Amino acid sequence: IILFIFWYFTVLFITLINFQIISVKSVILKMFRTILFCSATRNFIVSNKKNYLFLKALRDVTLVFCLIYVFTAYMNPSGLYLSDEGKDMYLYGNINTNIKYIFPGILCSMLLDIKNRKLSITTLLFYFSIVYTVLFVYVTATAIVGSIFILVWFKFVDIIKPRIKTFYILTLLAICIIELIVIIMMDDNARQLISNIFGKSDSFSGRMNLWANMIERICKKPIFGYGYQSGESLIRDIGNASGSHNFYLDTLYQVGIFGMLIFLLIIFKPLYEIRKNNLTDEVYIMIGVLLAYLIMFLTEPFWAWDYVYFPIVYAIVVLLEDNNMKRFRDNFCLSNNSASQLVQHKLNIWPNVSK
Repeated sequence: IILFIFWYFTVLFITLINFQIISVKSVILKMFRTILFCSATRNFIVSNKKNYLFLKALRDVTLVFCLIYVFTAYMNPSGLYLSDEGKDMYLYGNINTNIKYIFPGILCSMLLDIKNRKLSITTLLFYFSIVYTVLFVYVTATAIVGSIFILVWFKFVDIIKPRIKTFYILTLLAICIIELIVIIMMDDNARQLISNIFGKSDSFSGRMNLWANMIERICKKPIFGYGYQSGESLIRDIGNASGSHNFYLDTLYQVGIFGMLIFLLIIFKPLYEIRKNNLTDEVYIMIGVLLAYLIMFLTEPFWAWDYVYFPIVYAIVVLLEDNNMKRFRDNFCLSNNSASQLVQHKLNIWPNVSK
């Protein structure tokens, strides 16, 4: 919680020094919303019964809306309505937004599945909605990559779990390399190759232009950035109300290198807390989903979704710390019991020694 508060106060401070007074209220509301979600998360994870009911309820509600989306997409493949910009809009709005609403349901479903090490029908239905979207509606590369990553993470638990720190670091390293290659160092041939793989234009549905605009703006104020920006400001600055479709560029743009370092502290906190004997299957799945989010951050605007991924980080850290504390208490009690037994043994043999 302290790291989150530090993060939001940093965003607030940078917003104020950039005289973005109109955005101050939004930052404060974001902070309280995230803290509220984190507090609610802790309340559920400390009780096994509440935890199960919460996961099942969230999974089922998400699945209902997911299936409604599939039905409406089947009935209206070109969308339910047009946005002001003339784009086809579906149940969740823009087609790329679907994965943002579906992914929390996949997390809850897999948390319920992991004990049996087998995917349930419910989880498969979530994946059916993603496959249907890709085959019959629109090729959403972000959804493909994120869902495949967490599916592989689930299926190879016995291989990855003992080496989770290594996989955690390798995933973060891969994200850094991809960010550099795709956004900064990409040449025309590499761009064409990746666009062919995912069936996109060589501008990645306009993302390349947004990234170029964002990088240009970042270079002018790299340390502290421009502060929290409204949709109208983003349209004027880079041409899109949702940002650059790249969370890391959005972060550098709004809070600069200083804010990015704080965000990295938050992301590395779970890695620091992992020990050999404190990683349950449930925490393992949550770490996989967190890493999937970090991968999807490369191509989608997640800046406004902090109330989803920050509580996941919080739950991971709380569970790891609680498991560490339990191990400490168990070891402490074991040491005390051993010491007591040794003292008792000495007292028992003392009379014989005296004789």
